[in-house]
Amino acid sequence: MNVHPRQPILTLAVTAFAILGFTTTSASAQIIIDDTLPVLIAVGNQGTTGLAIVASYDASRSDKLVVVVSTEHAHGTGSGMSINSVEYNGQAMIEAVQENTRPGTAAIFYLDSPGPAGEIRIFQGNQNGGRATVYALSNVAPGLGGSGQSITNSVDVITTSPNELVIACILDGGQAANGNGAGAPTATLPLIQDHSGTWGRSWGGHGAGHQFIASPGIVTSTFTTAGPNLLRNVAVAFHECTARTVNYGAGLAGTNGVPTLTTSAPPVFGQSISLQGSNSSGVAASGLLITGLQSISVPFLGGMLLADTTILTPMVIPAGGFSLPVTIPTIPCGLAVYLQALQLDQAAVAGVSMSPGLRLVPGT
Repeated sequence: MNVHPRQPILTLAVTAFAILGFTTTSASAQIIIDDTLPVLIAVGNQGTTGLAIVASYDASRSDKLVVVVSTEHAHGTGSGMSINSVEYNGQAMIEAVQENTRPGTAAIFYLDSPGPAGEIRIFQGNQNGGRATVYALSNVAPGLGGSGQSITNSVDVITTSPNELVIACILDGGQAANGNGAGAPTATLPLIQDHSGTWGRSWGGHGAGHQFIASPGIVTSTFTTAGPNLLRNVAVAFHECTARTVNYGAGLAGTNGVPTLTTSAPPVFGQSISLQGSNSSGVAASGLLITGLQSISVPFLGGMLLADTTILTPMVIPAGGFSLPVTIPTIPCGLAVYLQALQLDQAAVAGVSMSPGLRLVPGT
């Protein structure tokens, strides 16, 4: 536990993250595609638990790693296959969506905070070649926003927040032998093409692309293909790192009820806002601001401590409440600061009133 004199909340937040080894980075207004890597998977039946080693890849400077894969079955149109799993540096990636109506599959996997460089490994059953596209993303929130799949050349996904990134992938498993013309599928604007190619003797084709979406709604990603047959299409949406605050837990009342703890505006990277708290006693009183990196729920003086005590900052709370300047540091996306204010108030159960907790998530 560290006790600090009153100082700007910027210093407190940066100090709190430094304690756990996080560093600050530059601000940005939307999700960034740091890098893409197109990969050709070896042609030929790899067996029921086939392994394709895609590449040694370094995603250590990115917030999220995404791998999109298209493959077809080695035994013709009457057999099915699937992508069993994808790993990065020994870590299992999360399957976001897979369309594997036989005989082929298109799939998208992702991993948050991927960490040090390592091999990307795709485990699949009975594939007969394929392609993958690797994306490294920054300024993107953890998890998945939405997903969609189809067996046509278009696929829909629903976005629910501003400035999302949609990534789409298609398998064209038809080709000339199955009623389609030869050739690789290509992205149709507004979908921006990132990868397009075939494998073998034009047995199958892969296409991958992305689009940035400003407003929530239904987003359609379309590819131009050589025909309508044996298409497998998937898409995902990822949220940008959205600034937000939320109160949690129950405070403890004093003379004039439970003291409040809020902000004057969302905690946007690089912006100056105010951390605002009320005074439960109505007279100037000594107080304490708790700053931590996780929420807790620990009984204390008749109430509950709601933020871990990484930093304790003594303060004097004026009769009308306090307003502290906050310049929001740019920190890794999705990380949060947890705050709670305590003050001396003789009407409280044990002479100390407590605000609810405040979860502050910096973002764009």
